[in-house]
Amino acid sequence: MKPINIVVRPTDFRVGDGQLKLTGVTTTNWLSHFDFFVSQLVEGGDTDDCWAFGATKNVDAFIDALISQGLIPPAVVSQFETWGFMDSNSNDGSPHFHSSERFPGILSGLGQGGGAVTTAYDLFRKNGIVPFTILPVSPTMTMTEYFDPTAITSAIKQIGLDFLSLMGGKNFLQYTWIVDGGATNVPKMAQYQPAGPYSLGIPVDDTGWNQVHPTIATGTAVHVVSGYAVTGGSVNISDNYQPNLKILDPGYQISYVLQVIVQYIPPPPAPTLPPNPTPIQTQTWLQSVVNWLQSIVNTLSGVKGRNLGSTQMSYNLFKSRTFYTSVLLFVFNGFSAISGSVPSQYSVPINFILGALIAYFHVSGVQAAATSSATLGTPASGQ
Repeated sequence: MKPINIVVRPTDFRVGDGQLKLTGVTTTNWLSHFDFFVSQLVEGGDTDDCWAFGATKNVDAFIDALISQGLIPPAVVSQFETWGFMDSNSNDGSPHFHSSERFPGILSGLGQGGGAVTTAYDLFRKNGIVPFTILPVSPTMTMTEYFDPTAITSAIKQIGLDFLSLMGGKNFLQYTWIVDGGATNVPKMAQYQPAGPYSLGIPVDDTGWNQVHPTIATGTAVHVVSGYAVTGGSVNISDNYQPNLKILDPGYQISYVLQVIVQYIPPPPAPTLPPNPTPIQTQTWLQSVVNWLQSIVNTLSGVKGRNLGSTQMSYNLFKSRTFYTSVLLFVFNGFSAISGSVPSQYSVPINFILGALIAYFHVSGVQAAATSSATLGTPASGQ
């Protein structure tokens, strides 16, 4: 095993700092949600992707817990099924949430160089996760096949982004340091274990690792495993080598403990729009005058100054449209002169319109009178 990169940033959350919001999922033993065992060994050797395998198992376990406790809506779980996340090739043969360990391994571009304890989680917050069923790990694949970047097609990458969006964005996943390089602190691990599984950065004695109780080791962290429970002074882990369930006995050095918290963030409710206000009917001064004139014209248009069926002259001053329009023009100009409140840009066109109406009514009346006189022999006026 190669030494892993340990990156503890000043901006990282630390347990007890009040930054991390817990989801309400609690269990003193997360083993029931570790539903799959996938080895990090392929035909070409060791992928050294323990950081990716450990992080993926922790996220899968947390989402499985959320689903089992009804904290993810059925419609969202149905979409998981459509994408292929719900995998029946599990330890108990039932469908459980299962994402791809290769996805962060390929996206990182690190190859067998090894990543930090936080690397996979940061990639998940940016790119989401994708189903194991569409990007699987097989013990028969070569190292080149395992790390092949073309295996992540644009369609697969889009599923990751869609998953991220469906879960509510990058904050669907957060993490906090329980131990960030100090001495082993099993009581502290036991205290916070119920809130979520751990990624543990530990040293390994290669000759005594592949057994239920690995040989106690100290020194530089070279491996990442998933911590699912604390029993007495021992720490129960899920590993990517057989046997996958191991126990780190008291005295085992555990200098780095990172806890992951996963949550479903529902979309914000649609905004409630206020009722449409009744529009205020406003009119300009000119519109009011035009409407007034139009009503007068409509009235005048119905006034008749002649009677074609009569042999008597039917001219009547008070039935003359020309007369009323002239009076209107006179009144308007008198009002304009006295009040001084009618802008010149309005008085000119109004004078023009009234003058044109006077001319029109006069000519129309003269023509009507001439026609009537020629027909009946009796003068008539419609001026």
